[in-house]
Amino acid sequence: MLNKRNCQNIAETANKIIGYSILLTGNDGIVLGSSDKDRVDTLHEASLEVIRSGCQAYHDEQQAKLYQGTRPGTTIPIIIKNEVVGTIGITGQPGEISKYGILIKKLAEVFLKDQLEMESARLLDQSRQNLLRELITYDSSTMEEKVVLNHGHVLGYDLFLPHAAVLIEIWHPDEHHIKEQDSCNSLSGNFNNDMFHMDYFFMVKHFFSHKQDLCVSLGDNKYIVFAYLGAIYHDSNSSKWIAFLNARCHNLLSRFDKAGLSAWIGIGDRAESLQDLKDSYNDANQAVYIAKRRMKSGVQYINDVYLEKLILNIPTPVCKRIFEETIKPLTKLKNRDDFINLIVCWCENMFNFTHTAKSLNIHKNTLAYRFSKFKDITGYDLHDFNSTIAMYIVITNYKVNNLL
Repeated sequence: MLNKRNCQNIAETANKIIGYSILLTGNDGIVLGSSDKDRVDTLHEASLEVIRSGCQAYHDEQQAKLYQGTRPGTTIPIIIKNEVVGTIGITGQPGEISKYGILIKKLAEVFLKDQLEMESARLLDQSRQNLLRELITYDSSTMEEKVVLNHGHVLGYDLFLPHAAVLIEIWHPDEHHIKEQDSCNSLSGNFNNDMFHMDYFFMVKHFFSHKQDLCVSLGDNKYIVFAYLGAIYHDSNSSKWIAFLNARCHNLLSRFDKAGLSAWIGIGDRAESLQDLKDSYNDANQAVYIAKRRMKSGVQYINDVYLEKLILNIPTPVCKRIFEETIKPLTKLKNRDDFINLIVCWCENMFNFTHTAKSLNIHKNTLAYRFSKFKDITGYDLHDFNSTIAMYIVITNYKVNNLL
């Protein structure tokens, strides 16, 4: 349970405080840390009886000679969660060191308890990371469903309960400046950045605190939550679970805003199987990708952007080929935006001539002229539904990907 680094730190710190030689052993009596570094990895035989009995012992010069690697002084058990995990040895005359024994013992136990809890939390987080990796790479042809389900069960998650993926990406306007300030001091920089990210994660977990909410940090200020939908999922009105998650995400967004943070939150579709969870994760990623191109901060549910979702799944070479055949000639014009907006407004106004002119804030005669000019430049007639819709999809693809 104990490690050399922590034990050495305690031994050296305690030695500086009380001025007496200090050592710490594991539950096998082997020295893990000592103010006299030559004693590390040696046997402190007096510790074995203290570990067995759980009671402090004093050793005068004659008694110390009976035990290997032992000097006159006292040996005190380190007890964490009612278990003797090691000992502390203090060299000196009993009358002189007795007043320090309990103090050093308590300091060591508090420090080691905190360290063990942090290590336990780190291992639990690592297990959640591994579970997430299994979920987002799940392939029924190469992975056994039972293995993944059991992994979830060990961590307390029932992966067959209804969930939906919620991806959160946070941007702190001052963080880049903070990193630059701290770059000259890497230790300080790492500490400050870790504190920033820890605070973010605490915020996320505050709003997704159900025991079935699987929360994992992805790094780079990104967090994924497989949010438990609960009984609300089974309501006859399927929009209720969406409203439920939307409300929670907007509350989180409000908290970020008060902290001076901007964030994009993507919500994936509902899931009740391993494949559904993988798909929901991919949905949430796409929702954030789209949100970042539509708003400075906000929440985006993937099924509110069906078109963009579909467009993002069109192979890039297909879009590029259609773009070069139809739209590219327009990009060389000074008034290219007039023609690109013409396609967009024409489609989004459902091919209504009057509504399109009004949307573009131009006269119908001007609109008719642009239709004619468009055909002269590209060779395509905007009254041709198929080609116009294809161009609209390609334009949307390029805009979503910041290419236009």
